[in-house]
Amino acid sequence: MMQRLLPFLLLLSGAFCVSAQLSLPCSDGRLMALGGGNAALYDGSAWCCNPAGLSGIGRPLVSLSYQQQLWQREMGTKSLGAAIPDFKAGAIGIDYTHFGNLDYHQQKVSLAQGLAIVERYLALGVALHYFSIGTSDPHYDSQRTM
Repeated sequence: MMQRLLPFLLLLSGAFCVSAQLSLPCSDGRLMALGGGNAALYDGSAWCCNPAGLSGIGRPLVSLSYQQQLWQREMGTKSLGAAIPDFKAGAIGIDYTHFGNLDYHQQKVSLAQGLAIVERYLALGVALHYFSIGTSDPHYDSQRTM
């Protein structure tokens, strides 16, 4: 039964995928080392890219990272994330990421939930992201979206 159902569920999961692109990395060092590819990981780094992966954590996790690009402090990305397992409903994760300085900055706040449907074989995840782009220049507006 599961062998027949799995290809259908995989096809269906890709049909309803909606995402927004913002150049802010996730806040986990291991995920950054993998180039952002965490589709197969069941751990706390899943809150930003694969919320279904949150269902695999067994203890509370906290992640803090700083990434500086091109050796310039103005190009620094700071992130803080946390995930808390809820043994009835999977796990909940929250993440805050900030890029830039006072002149130009991008911010992202994420809230995610992962739920194991079939242990280690099928999980469901949902995430809510709040994006903000701002500048201190009065000639440009700041933008926010969910």
